[in-house]
Amino acid sequence: MSIRLILMSKEGQARQQYEEALRRQQVEFDTVGTLAELTDMLKQKAYNGILIDVLSKVKESSEEQTRVHHILDMYPLARLK
Repeated sequence: MSIRLILMSKEGQARQQYEEALRRQQVEFDTVGTLAELTDMLKQKAYNGILIDVLSKVKESSEEQTRVHHILDMYPLARLK
């Protein structure tokens, strides 16, 4: 059984480094840039966990953060810096 994760990170150097690390570990993953994209992907595929870049989450509106908060509680979650 393979592990499938979803990574939420804004485009840029940090995102590239996260993706490289996941590829080295041979982990299946999808990458999104916003909480809205995250919730859409969670409806489409099954994931074993969520990786969230702290700066990406902080920059989202409080309304979006509140809307998705209960979903994040249902998955193993790692906050990345």
